[in-house]
Amino acid sequence: MLLDYMGVKVNEPFLRDTVDVPYLTDRALQYPSVRLRMNFRDPNTIGTFVYHCHLLEHEDGGMMGLIRVDP
Repeated sequence: MLLDYMGVKVNEPFLRDTVDVPYLTDRALQYPSVRLRMNFRDPNTIGTFVYHCHLLEHEDGGMMGLIRVDP
């Protein structure tokens, strides 16, 4: 669930599977950011999950990681 986008609170009544993060430019007044809430409270949701950028060059450059959910 998207909570904040670029420092502005977001009130969306739906879940997303993708969130666009703006590019950092030399004209930007703030560093691009999003704040998310990910619900892993379901006891059937355990394991290791991948998050990543959908641009391959970014993913290869480190914009990818793992979230491990233990019981």
